[in-house]
Amino acid sequence: VASLWKDIKEDAKRDAAKVVVGTVGNVVKRAEHLEGKLDCAVLSLEEQGIDVAGIDSKIDDFSSLVASAKEDYETARKYLADAKSNDDANAKDYVTKTHTLIKQAENKIEKAHSLLKEIVREIKAAGGDISKCGADDETGSDDREYVVVDDDGSVAIDPRPVPILGGDEDEHGCKASAGYTWCAAKKECIRNWETECLVKKSCSEDSDCVRVNAGCCGCGAGGKVMAVHEDNADMWKEDIAKRCAGMMCPTVMSNDPSCSGTAKCINNVCKIEGGTAGGAVLLADATTTTENSTEA
Repeated sequence: VASLWKDIKEDAKRDAAKVVVGTVGNVVKRAEHLEGKLDCAVLSLEEQGIDVAGIDSKIDDFSSLVASAKEDYETARKYLADAKSNDDANAKDYVTKTHTLIKQAENKIEKAHSLLKEIVREIKAAGGDISKCGADDETGSDDREYVVVDDDGSVAIDPRPVPILGGDEDEHGCKASAGYTWCAAKKECIRNWETECLVKKSCSEDSDCVRVNAGCCGCGAGGKVMAVHEDNADMWKEDIAKRCAGMMCPTVMSNDPSCSGTAKCINNVCKIEGGTAGGAVLLADATTTTENSTEA
């Protein structure tokens, strides 16, 4: 049982790390694209004979931060892939390395974001306008999803709800771009690979315990299940659903022993008992809504 719990925790950490790595990757891509718009605005100022040496220097610093964050992101992706292809003992090290690199990338993007606001203010003060720099060559979009808010509350590009980083807080104040989600059980924002969103509750009989998906993928999709107190089941499912939204799961049926086990109350702790390898049962995918998740 202890080994099963260890596997569950490592799977959850890998799943959560995948979500955060993908989010940071998207942020890096947006920042890279904004470099072109900054260069466009500066070129327009140069054509008007305006000295842009100071702005150019800050753009170089911005580009350097973004490039460094991208390098961290690419290495984190490699470590995450290594985590998936190794056993749990080695996978834990790779997930830790992934976490460290993503933190580095986040810090660099935060600095780049602060610098970006300075650049935009200076471009505007000099008479430039980033929003007039044309549409995306590939998509034809006008990049209105990019938002930079000045300290006085004005927006430098177009006021749509997707900033470079930060400001993407949910109704509980949790920053999704930094990997935080709301944990109803603990009533705080947590990162799932760092802290479990579950306050364990003692059981007194088997009927207190129910089966839930242990990670993002249920037994019908290569995953595994675990037992929790029925009072915690809805909170656990909600946490899994938020963390794993949009994640692709394999189509292969799970061969994990937990999938054919039964939720039991053992020594006042809910556990899966009696499972055998190859005895998989179909459970709802964790990528579906909480209401569609299946209890045993």
